[in-house]
Amino acid sequence: MPPFKKGLHLYRTPSGSSRFLQKVGTDRRAVRFQEYRRARRSRPTLGIDAFVVRFPAAIRYASCMDHLTPEQRSWNMSRIKGKDTKPEVLVRSMLHRAGYRFRKNVSTLPGKPDIVLPKYKTVIFVHGCFWHRHKGCKDATTPKSNKAFWKKKFERNTVNDKKHARELRKLGWTVITVWNCRLKRPGRVLQKLEIVLVARNSNRNRSNKKSGF
Repeated sequence: MPPFKKGLHLYRTPSGSSRFLQKVGTDRRAVRFQEYRRARRSRPTLGIDAFVVRFPAAIRYASCMDHLTPEQRSWNMSRIKGKDTKPEVLVRSMLHRAGYRFRKNVSTLPGKPDIVLPKYKTVIFVHGCFWHRHKGCKDATTPKSNKAFWKKKFERNTVNDKKHARELRKLGWTVITVWNCRLKRPGRVLQKLEIVLVARNSNRNRSNKKSGF
Protein backbone atom coordinates (compact mmCIF):
# COMPACT_ATOMS: atom_id res chain seq x y z
CA MET A 1 0.00 0.00 0.00
CA PRO A 2 1.28 3.55 -0.66
CA PRO A 3 2.89 5.42 2.28
CA PHE A 4 1.28 8.44 3.91
CA LYS A 5 2.00 11.77 2.32
CA LYS A 6 2.85 14.90 4.28
CA GLY A 7 0.01 16.39 6.27
CA LEU A 8 -2.78 15.27 8.55
CA HIS A 9 -4.64 12.05 7.79
CA LEU A 10 -7.87 10.86 9.39
CA TYR A 11 -7.55 7.32 10.72
CA ARG A 12 -10.12 5.23 12.60
CA THR A 13 -8.62 3.18 15.41
CA PRO A 14 -9.74 -0.36 16.34
CA SER A 15 -11.66 1.08 19.31
CA GLY A 16 -13.90 3.04 16.93
CA SER A 17 -12.60 6.57 17.63
CA SER A 18 -11.17 8.84 14.92
CA ARG A 19 -7.72 10.35 15.20
CA PHE A 20 -5.57 12.63 13.06
CA LEU A 21 -2.07 11.30 12.47
CA GLN A 22 0.86 13.14 11.00
CA LYS A 23 3.21 10.60 9.43
CA VAL A 24 5.79 11.15 6.79
CA GLY A 25 6.91 8.14 4.74
CA THR A 26 5.27 5.63 7.13
CA ASP A 27 3.67 2.45 5.82
CA ARG A 28 -0.11 2.32 6.45
CA ARG A 29 0.02 -1.26 7.74
CA ALA A 30 2.70 -0.37 10.29
CA VAL A 31 0.56 2.51 11.58
CA ARG A 32 -2.46 0.24 11.94
CA PHE A 33 -0.40 -2.34 13.80
CA GLN A 34 0.84 0.33 16.21
CA GLU A 35 -2.72 1.51 16.84
CA TYR A 36 -3.80 -2.09 17.40
CA ARG A 37 -1.07 -2.60 20.02
CA ARG A 38 -2.00 0.66 21.76
CA ALA A 39 -5.64 -0.45 21.90
CA ARG A 40 -4.62 -3.78 23.42
CA ARG A 41 -2.43 -2.14 26.08
CA SER A 42 -5.02 0.51 26.97
CA ARG A 43 -7.78 -2.06 27.59
CA PRO A 44 -6.72 -4.77 30.03
CA THR A 45 -10.32 -5.85 30.65
CA LEU A 46 -12.34 -7.63 27.97
CA GLY A 47 -14.73 -4.85 27.01
CA ILE A 48 -16.72 -4.89 23.79
CA ASP A 49 -14.01 -3.04 21.85
CA ALA A 50 -11.31 -5.44 23.00
CA PHE A 51 -13.58 -8.37 22.18
CA VAL A 52 -14.07 -7.08 18.63
CA VAL A 53 -10.32 -6.66 18.24
CA ARG A 54 -9.53 -10.13 19.62
CA PHE A 55 -12.39 -12.08 18.05
CA PRO A 56 -13.51 -10.37 14.83
CA ALA A 57 -14.61 -13.66 13.24
CA ALA A 58 -16.98 -14.40 16.12
CA ILE A 59 -18.54 -10.95 15.83
CA ARG A 60 -19.03 -11.37 12.07
CA TYR A 61 -20.60 -14.80 12.55
CA ALA A 62 -22.94 -13.61 15.30
CA SER A 63 -24.02 -10.58 13.30
CA CYS A 64 -24.77 -12.71 10.23
CA MET A 65 -26.85 -15.13 12.27
CA ASP A 66 -28.81 -12.33 13.91
CA HIS A 67 -29.62 -10.35 10.78
CA LEU A 68 -30.38 -12.98 8.14
CA THR A 69 -33.77 -12.55 6.55
CA PRO A 70 -35.89 -15.59 5.58
CA GLU A 71 -35.02 -14.93 1.92
CA GLN A 72 -31.29 -14.86 2.67
CA ARG A 73 -31.52 -18.00 4.79
CA SER A 74 -33.44 -19.75 1.99
CA TRP A 75 -30.76 -18.73 -0.50
CA ASN A 76 -28.01 -20.10 1.77
CA MET A 77 -29.87 -23.41 2.07
CA SER A 78 -30.21 -23.61 -1.70
CA ARG A 79 -26.41 -23.37 -2.09
CA ILE A 80 -25.86 -26.66 -0.22
CA LYS A 81 -24.69 -29.28 -2.68
CA GLY A 82 -27.09 -32.12 -3.42
CA LYS A 83 -24.67 -34.26 -5.39
CA ASP A 84 -20.93 -34.81 -5.90
CA THR A 85 -20.28 -34.12 -2.24
CA LYS A 86 -16.98 -35.14 -0.67
CA PRO A 87 -18.40 -38.33 0.91
CA GLU A 88 -19.92 -39.37 -2.42
CA VAL A 89 -16.66 -38.75 -4.25
CA LEU A 90 -14.78 -40.77 -1.62
CA VAL A 91 -17.08 -43.80 -1.97
CA ARG A 92 -16.96 -43.64 -5.77
CA SER A 93 -13.18 -43.41 -5.69
CA MET A 94 -12.91 -46.47 -3.42
CA LEU A 95 -15.21 -48.53 -5.65
CA HIS A 96 -13.41 -47.48 -8.82
CA ARG A 97 -10.00 -48.40 -7.42
CA ALA A 98 -11.42 -51.78 -6.39
CA GLY A 99 -12.46 -52.44 -9.99
CA TYR A 100 -16.19 -51.71 -9.81
CA ARG A 101 -17.90 -49.73 -12.55
CA PHE A 102 -21.02 -47.72 -11.87
CA ARG A 103 -23.26 -44.86 -12.85
CA LYS A 104 -24.06 -41.88 -10.65
CA ASN A 105 -27.24 -39.93 -9.90
CA VAL A 106 -29.49 -41.93 -12.23
CA SER A 107 -32.65 -39.83 -12.59
CA THR A 108 -34.76 -42.71 -13.94
CA LEU A 109 -34.62 -44.54 -10.58
CA PRO A 110 -36.57 -43.50 -7.46
CA GLY A 111 -34.59 -41.08 -5.32
CA LYS A 112 -31.82 -40.60 -7.91
CA PRO A 113 -29.34 -42.94 -6.16
CA ASP A 114 -25.85 -41.54 -5.68
CA ILE A 115 -24.20 -44.69 -7.05
CA VAL A 116 -25.78 -47.36 -9.27
CA LEU A 117 -24.07 -50.67 -10.05
CA PRO A 118 -26.19 -52.23 -12.85
CA LYS A 119 -24.13 -55.44 -12.96
CA TYR A 120 -24.98 -56.16 -9.32
CA LYS A 121 -28.47 -54.65 -9.42
CA THR A 122 -27.43 -52.54 -6.43
CA VAL A 123 -27.78 -48.87 -5.57
CA ILE A 124 -25.87 -46.93 -2.92
CA PHE A 125 -27.05 -43.82 -1.10
CA VAL A 126 -24.37 -41.74 0.64
CA HIS A 127 -26.25 -39.91 3.38
CA GLY A 128 -25.21 -37.12 5.69
CA CYS A 129 -25.94 -37.97 9.31
CA PHE A 130 -27.40 -34.52 10.04
CA TRP A 131 -29.78 -34.22 7.10
CA HIS A 132 -30.98 -37.84 7.01
CA ARG A 133 -31.08 -38.43 10.81
CA HIS A 134 -28.65 -41.25 11.45
CA LYS A 135 -29.99 -42.88 14.62
CA GLY A 136 -27.53 -42.89 17.51
CA CYS A 137 -25.01 -40.67 15.70
CA LYS A 138 -23.62 -37.63 17.51
CA ASP A 139 -23.77 -35.65 14.25
CA ALA A 140 -27.56 -36.02 14.02
CA THR A 141 -28.18 -32.95 16.16
CA THR A 142 -31.21 -30.67 16.06
CA PRO A 143 -30.79 -26.88 15.98
CA LYS A 144 -32.23 -25.10 19.01
CA SER A 145 -33.72 -22.25 16.98
CA ASN A 146 -36.74 -22.66 14.70
CA LYS A 147 -37.36 -26.22 15.86
CA ALA A 148 -40.68 -26.55 14.03
CA PHE A 149 -39.01 -25.86 10.68
CA TRP A 150 -36.20 -28.35 11.27
CA LYS A 151 -38.54 -31.04 12.57
CA LYS A 152 -40.70 -30.79 9.46
CA LYS A 153 -37.66 -30.84 7.17
CA PHE A 154 -36.06 -33.85 8.87
CA GLU A 155 -39.33 -35.79 8.84
CA ARG A 156 -39.74 -35.10 5.13
CA ASN A 157 -36.21 -36.35 4.46
CA THR A 158 -36.65 -39.58 6.40
CA VAL A 159 -40.06 -40.29 4.84
CA ASN A 160 -38.66 -39.80 1.35
CA ASP A 161 -35.68 -42.05 2.12
CA LYS A 162 -37.94 -44.89 3.24
CA LYS A 163 -40.26 -44.38 0.27
CA HIS A 164 -37.43 -44.48 -2.27
CA ALA A 165 -35.85 -47.56 -0.69
CA ARG A 166 -39.20 -49.36 -0.72
CA GLU A 167 -39.81 -48.53 -4.40
CA LEU A 168 -36.31 -49.64 -5.38
CA ARG A 169 -36.69 -52.98 -3.61
CA LYS A 170 -39.98 -53.57 -5.43
CA LEU A 171 -38.08 -53.09 -8.70
CA GLY A 172 -35.56 -55.74 -7.63
CA TRP A 173 -32.71 -53.48 -6.54
CA THR A 174 -30.56 -53.98 -3.46
CA VAL A 175 -30.36 -50.75 -1.46
CA ILE A 176 -27.25 -49.86 0.56
CA THR A 177 -26.93 -46.76 2.76
CA VAL A 178 -23.46 -45.43 3.58
CA TRP A 179 -23.46 -42.90 6.43
CA ASN A 180 -21.02 -40.03 6.44
CA CYS A 181 -19.69 -40.84 9.94
CA ARG A 182 -18.73 -44.36 8.82
CA LEU A 183 -16.37 -42.94 6.22
CA LYS A 184 -13.86 -42.13 8.94
CA ARG A 185 -12.80 -45.75 8.33
CA PRO A 186 -13.06 -46.06 4.54
CA GLY A 187 -11.35 -49.45 4.42
CA ARG A 188 -14.03 -51.03 6.61
CA VAL A 189 -16.78 -49.44 4.49
CA LEU A 190 -15.28 -50.84 1.30
CA GLN A 191 -14.99 -54.29 2.87
CA LYS A 192 -18.68 -54.32 3.83
CA LEU A 193 -19.69 -53.08 0.38
CA GLU A 194 -17.72 -55.84 -1.31
CA ILE A 195 -19.35 -58.49 0.89
CA VAL A 196 -22.80 -57.33 -0.21
CA LEU A 197 -21.83 -57.00 -3.86
CA VAL A 198 -20.20 -60.43 -4.04
CA ALA A 199 -23.21 -62.06 -2.39
CA ARG A 200 -25.55 -60.23 -4.73
CA ASN A 201 -23.56 -61.30 -7.79
CA SER A 202 -23.45 -64.96 -6.71
CA ASN A 203 -27.22 -64.98 -6.11
CA ARG A 204 -27.86 -63.56 -9.55
CA ASN A 205 -25.56 -66.15 -11.14
CA ARG A 206 -27.42 -68.99 -9.41
CA SER A 207 -30.80 -67.67 -10.52
CA ASN A 208 -29.57 -67.33 -14.10
CA LYS A 209 -28.36 -70.95 -14.12
CA LYS A 210 -31.72 -72.17 -12.82
CA SER A 211 -33.46 -70.17 -15.51
CA GLY A 212 -31.29 -71.76 -18.21
CA PHE A 213 -29.23 -68.70 -19.15
